[in-house]
Amino acid sequence: MAQRAGNVHSVEAAVTAVADAVVQAMNALSRGEDREELFRLLVEIARHSLQVERLALFVAGGEESFNGFLGTDERGRVQDEVGRPLPPDYGESIRRQLAKANPPTWWMETRTRYYWDGKRNRPLGVGWTSFALVKIPQRPVRAVVVSDAAATGQPFDPVKQSALAMLCVYLGSHLERLALFRELKQEQARLIAIFEGLEVAVYVADPETYEVIYCNHHLKQLLGRDPRGKICYREFQNRDQPCDFCTNPWLRANPGKTLQWEYFNPVLKRHYLIFDRMIEWPDGRKVRFEMAIDITREKQLEQERLLTQVHEQAMQARSQALSQIAHELRSPMNVLLGTVQASLRGIYGELSDTQKKAMDRILQSGRVLSGLIEELLQMGREAAGGMVLERRPVPVGVLVKSALPLVETELGVRREVLEIRMDDTVAGLTVDLDQRRIQQILINLIINASRHSPPGSRMVLRARRVKREALAQIHKNLGSEAGDWLVLSLADRGRGLTLPECEAIFHGMRPASPLKTPARLHLGIGLPLSRKIAVLHGGWLWAESPGPGKGSTFHLALPLSGGRRGGPGE
Repeated sequence: MAQRAGNVHSVEAAVTAVADAVVQAMNALSRGEDREELFRLLVEIARHSLQVERLALFVAGGEESFNGFLGTDERGRVQDEVGRPLPPDYGESIRRQLAKANPPTWWMETRTRYYWDGKRNRPLGVGWTSFALVKIPQRPVRAVVVSDAAATGQPFDPVKQSALAMLCVYLGSHLERLALFRELKQEQARLIAIFEGLEVAVYVADPETYEVIYCNHHLKQLLGRDPRGKICYREFQNRDQPCDFCTNPWLRANPGKTLQWEYFNPVLKRHYLIFDRMIEWPDGRKVRFEMAIDITREKQLEQERLLTQVHEQAMQARSQALSQIAHELRSPMNVLLGTVQASLRGIYGELSDTQKKAMDRILQSGRVLSGLIEELLQMGREAAGGMVLERRPVPVGVLVKSALPLVETELGVRREVLEIRMDDTVAGLTVDLDQRRIQQILINLIINASRHSPPGSRMVLRARRVKREALAQIHKNLGSEAGDWLVLSLADRGRGLTLPECEAIFHGMRPASPLKTPARLHLGIGLPLSRKIAVLHGGWLWAESPGPGKGSTFHLALPLSGGRRGGPGE
């Protein structure tokens, strides 16, 4: 009875040792240790529990084909784990056992064998060897454990045979888990490889603990850290408790379905289109998978489109209103111009030279005003047919100087000086353009500069020729036309502009200013139309300023393709 109890105890101890070996082996695998280390653990535990000198492990089938510490030497002879040669048929005898068809769950045999002296090529003695064979269900994998009982000189007793069989069963079970684990790791690696290649934010979290299990490289870059192992609502939302908009309840209630929603992340300050789904992670857990696509730019474009639409509607309504006003002003203006022209012809009596000069200025200014009235009418017609240019060859010198008489009165009242600088390259240049409309741009720019500059200021209007490549570096909207460009630049010492205002003023937006002067109304009406005229010529009109209080410079660029040289003196 005592002997049986001791035997049972020995079996339990051996089985416990084998179980510990399996646990250690699985831990070794999870740490990424190689298979030799894994099987070394099994061999050491089995060696101590079975009290044998040597133990070899065989595994065959599938992707696994190795024999633990049993190998071959440089001559191809089979060796045991300490490098001693074994009989030539030793390995074959084991392989024959592995090749048996449909073995039971485990099979065991004890037989005698000879130790072999490799140098003398003769047996050294006789010993005992026990085989245990296990079949793994549904897999072409078999494992055999070969234990040498030579140390005792006796075959294994039933207790050790049971322990050896138990080791074999544990080994087979472990190999099954090992194969499944390897497949899961491969599947996980393929999945993660896909996630890592996406330029979108991807993460996986445990819906029960909110722990971040996985986070791809793109999201790590956005956060500037690795959130794995941490709580999702703390890392992604900077919160101390689960989000009130968390989609976990919906995902649990709708397995297999994907939830699509949009969200603005206050931590990253970005808009995202999000796809949430409950998936099975390779370890068997049901986890929350989230993929977030950055749509911040799309949201900005959408907002800009809405603003543009509202602005266009406002501009259209304003143009229609101004067109109606201009229509009402045209008839009185025609009467005024007709009266001035009649006075100059002496119909109402002779005029002195001083009176003629005054009436001539009134006539010129009236014609400018009449042109502005026509432009207001044209703004109302643009939606129907667009603006039509009347191009003709015009010398650059004539173009620039033709605007001076029309602004002299404005400049004289404010005691301002307009200096004209013309580079030698443009002094004799003739360009095909609509002179009246380009003249309108220059007048508009000069009057705006005058009214936004302190009295007595000096303004500079410069004309120069610029190479296409050089101009393309100055402004992104230029340089696409072949050939050189004519650039007219007007610099003032006025109130200056902020960077947003430099573009906003060309969309009908007035600069932020507490002053309510006619200049604000003139600026809001003239610059959008002036840029439109420049664009119709294939050019561009833009503004630059160092900042508020530091003056501004307006540039009008016109392509010179088709331009020609004029005669001297032009």
